[in-house]
Amino acid sequence: GVREFTAGELARVKRLWDLRKDLHLKEQYTKTNVTGREKIGEREAYVLEGVAADNRNEKLYFDTQSGLLLRRIVYTETLLGPDPEQTDFENYQAVDGIKMPQTIRISYLDNNHYGTTRTFTEIKNNVPVDATKFNMPPASR
Repeated sequence: GVREFTAGELARVKRLWDLRKDLHLKEQYTKTNVTGREKIGEREAYVLEGVAADNRNEKLYFDTQSGLLLRRIVYTETLLGPDPEQTDFENYQAVDGIKMPQTIRISYLDNNHYGTTRTFTEIKNNVPVDATKFNMPPASR
């Protein structure tokens, strides 16, 4: 059926679908620290641990050759301990002079969430979107 998102659901969806959030990392953290190097697939990566403004702990993995973000792990605290959400960024291509990942994979360790893979065939910046696209759809019967 059709229903409005709760405040928590809306915040999560906004975080997931903000394609530019990973271009503005400095503003998102109150504290960061480089903790070492690790392999992500065949790539060597610098590991940066940070504390986000909302107190979530995160790990970011940057390619040592290109400097591009390869992986982001967000740890959300739950009653049972930290719940990690892993996002992998692949197949970077230039879009208006900015390298953007063409494939984004999100995965979880628990059985309550299914991972998702978004593969983009075309990315355009600053394209106008009709405001009616954001209207609540009619309830289905």
